[in-house]
Amino acid sequence: MTSPTAHASDPLHVLVVDDEGESLSVLALLLTSQGYMVTTSSDPSVALEMLTRPEPDRPVDVLVTDVCMPGISGIELIRTARARGAEMPTIVVSGHGFGPEVLTVVRPIVDAYLAKPFHAADLLARMGDLVRHAVEPRHL
Repeated sequence: MTSPTAHASDPLHVLVVDDEGESLSVLALLLTSQGYMVTTSSDPSVALEMLTRPEPDRPVDVLVTDVCMPGISGIELIRTARARGAEMPTIVVSGHGFGPEVLTVVRPIVDAYLAKPFHAADLLARMGDLVRHAVEPRHL
């Protein structure tokens, strides 16, 4: 399999945010095994700083975030980051599921969502879709 890349030689940079250490590790391992460059944060406030740093060492190409976290929810993380100028596709994961009322709120904000537990293939399929439709056109 070829690595997902933003440029000819650079793997896509994915920021994974989850306050649950085991979920964070599993997501990072899965994405790294597929050729993505992964940065993790268990603290959404730190993740927000990474996303909105004026001159990041390596901009985030895709954000994967849990919804329910202490301090800042995943949805608030996305809203605040975008309000501060960060533009990246997002995948939201949640152990609480997504009822119709939640989907109405998050649909305009997120690019994809998954309910925990999910299959690795589902996450990778959504990543592939985002890379093709959102990330690659930005890097052309």
